[in-house]
Amino acid sequence: MTSRSEQSNQNLLKSPDRKWYYSSGTSNILSKIMHITFDDDAQYATFPYDSLFHKINMKSAIIETDNSWNFVLSSYCWATARDWTKFGMLYLNQGNWFGYQIFSPEWIDYSTSCPSL
Repeated sequence: MTSRSEQSNQNLLKSPDRKWYYSSGTSNILSKIMHITFDDDAQYATFPYDSLFHKINMKSAIIETDNSWNFVLSSYCWATARDWTKFGMLYLNQGNWFGYQIFSPEWIDYSTSCPSL
């Protein structure tokens, strides 16, 4: 078993733009970073609902939090099949929901592309 200092001194196996690796922990770290950018917990708690779910009429969507009140963005987001279909329609329409641009088309392209491996 290697120590943390030994791990940090190891060379990268691939450059960051050449290998894709799924990591659910990363989305949870980003959730914590996002959380601390809000002025208070209430703003953070309502953000995904106000900025996405309510705008596309996803009425059933619920995101669970961990014990520090950070959204568990790697999983634990629940919705009906009908509401997930609305989310899929948003992506199919390049982030546009009946004339209202929620995500930029560039974000849709980026988030649905796979880096060159």
